[in-house]
Amino acid sequence: MNIILIGFKSCGKSATGRALAAKLKKKLIDTDRLMLESHCSLTRELLTMGELFDRYGELYFRTLEKEVIATLSEQHAVIATGGGTVMEPANITHLKKFPSCFIYLDLSLELLHRRIEQQPPSGLVKSLSLLSNLAPIHAYRDLLYRKIADLHLKITNETADQIAEMITSLSLDSIGAISSC
Repeated sequence: MNIILIGFKSCGKSATGRALAAKLKKKLIDTDRLMLESHCSLTRELLTMGELFDRYGELYFRTLEKEVIATLSEQHAVIATGGGTVMEPANITHLKKFPSCFIYLDLSLELLHRRIEQQPPSGLVKSLSLLSNLAPIHAYRDLLYRKIADLHLKITNETADQIAEMITSLSLDSIGAISSC
């Protein structure tokens, strides 16, 4: 079974994914990293996610994300997704082709805002660094994350290792024990 981490940008999906994969001795798949690798193989450009978004725009970014997710065929991995993955129904449909447990890492709007403000400036970060811009996007995606999630974890300032420990210590009636995933 795959464990798929979903949640807003900067909530800790990649770091938690690394900790969780190590703890469960599973492969980690980070879709953001795969997007950057895919783009680099096409263009020979080494970019950050912010640079990719700024230089090529949201349409290219979301298309690349969809293409990367469509290639995934792992069945026993921890998958850290991008924050906007849930906005494309085809992404979720593909991820659900394999037995999966979707875990929503839910960081409050205020904590997300603080984390985003601390990031290097990019067009997306500049836009989201304004709380008035972040709030409606967060509210919309929160509904999607909740709808998709098998497990909803409210997190605050826990470390990635602490969140991984929380996840592995849970036993979920509907999907079995996480440690047996």
